[in-house]
Amino acid sequence: MPAILDESLNGFEPHQLSAEELPRRLQVDPAQGLLTEEARRRLVEHGPNELKERSARKPWAILWDQLSATMVLVLLAAAAISFALRDAKDAIAILTIVALNAALGFVQEYRAEKAMAALKKTRRCRALLTVWRDGQIQSVPARDLVRGDTHRTPTQLGA
Repeated sequence: MPAILDESLNGFEPHQLSAEELPRRLQVDPAQGLLTEEARRRLVEHGPNELKERSARKPWAILWDQLSATMVLVLLAAAAISFALRDAKDAIAILTIVALNAALGFVQEYRAEKAMAALKKTRRCRALLTVWRDGQIQSVPARDLVRGDTHRTPTQLGA
């Protein structure tokens, strides 16, 4: 079987293709599944089916990102100009909006970082999924799924 190339999708994401077009582009027969050797080759070529490791961002870095965004800097400049023009009401209103925006953005990103950390822990599980390979139903670890694997749910298997 020829090597799978990302160009075979021609810029499309797999979910954008029809059920008939996707297997053709991924060079797989949905009724037979991948050959074990091809699945092994794809696993080596593309790596395991898991989230990319990224070190957790420190809270101060998240806050800095919130405060150094272009729009926040424009608002801080507007607040400084308002203070210079002795318009304290507008300046305080602008700074209040900046503070609320930074606080809400910080909380949201901090929670997202925690959620990603929790996802990383769950991916370490040893879940087995049912796929077609070599024309047979096989159970493979979730991290060993590759592009072109044909997954079967218990309903599709008649369970």
